[in-house]
Amino acid sequence: MDIVEAIRTFHKFWGNFVVPIAAVVALVGAIAAWLGALPPRLAARRASLLYVIALDSQLLLGIVIWLGLGGLALARPYRLEHPLIMILAVVALHGGLVLAKRAKSDKAVARTTAIAVAISFALVLLGIPGLVMR
Repeated sequence: MDIVEAIRTFHKFWGNFVVPIAAVVALVGAIAAWLGALPPRLAARRASLLYVIALDSQLLLGIVIWLGLGGLALARPYRLEHPLIMILAVVALHGGLVLAKRAKSDKAVARTTAIAVAISFALVLLGIPGLVMR
């Protein structure tokens, strides 16, 4: 097994288990903070941190795989659709978290974090080949 195939196997495992679990944990934590069950600012930040780490790691692995397998020479949807949607998911998450840092109230921080995580996770689900893409 060469290195690209090993990274591809890890990318698949990470994407099937770690990223969705981290997204659900982040979403539940941010919503609970928004509704007042947890301290809003701290809970929203901690909940989203796990998802940020998982998603950023997944993106880096995906870039290595994409470059290692020839990028534009790959078949659809791995050529452009999957990578671009996943990059949009990361941008949506990071952009939303920047907006959350600038929010005035604690509830606004939690609300903005919950929305950012939800949009990012929706994009991740949309970008999974075979789930929605054909």
